[in-house]
Amino acid sequence: MNGAISGASNNQYFEATFRALRDDVDVGTKLHGESRLNSGPESLKDVLPEDADIVEAIGARRPEDARREMHHHLEHSRDQCLGGSVLGLSMR
Repeated sequence: MNGAISGASNNQYFEATFRALRDDVDVGTKLHGESRLNSGPESLKDVLPEDADIVEAIGARRPEDARREMHHHLEHSRDQCLGGSVLGLSMR
């Protein structure tokens, strides 16, 4: 599904970058999914509706809604994975 969403973005640079990083994205997605499964079924209750909202917006050709829903989904996944914090990776 990730490839379909990047293709639907109609952004050739994003699609090419996503394709180049596909293996890394797949590993991260799998690890994140396993961590949520290990947290119990209640940790998955928000995932399906988020995915459905993204797919529905894409299917209805509402790019701004799809963008907003994907942004929310990625932020929520990041917060779940990192405990609500952002890693400081600055080289300063």
